[in-house]
Amino acid sequence: MTVKSEDSFTQRYSITAETRITKVPADLSELRNGTGRPSLPAATVADLKAGDTVRISGTKDGDAVTATKIVAGELPAGVKGHGLKRGHGPK
Repeated sequence: MTVKSEDSFTQRYSITAETRITKVPADLSELRNGTGRPSLPAATVADLKAGDTVRISGTKDGDAVTATKIVAGELPAGVKGHGLKRGHGPK
């Protein structure tokens, strides 16, 4: 999978059987799972289409990068990142 960021940086990722793929549903009410902590539904590589917005984390070995987690879809405002004031989320 090749991903191009908004600043035109391009990175190729290998996807393996261990790559966790989830997708943000269009109807955010589907995120409620009764546990008080929303979870994203699982997806497959076949669910990903050219032009989709994705967030990817991975591991690099030399020039090769393997995707460990892919989240497809638009996150609601205020949920982007990994927490408040920790360098990855809203400040």
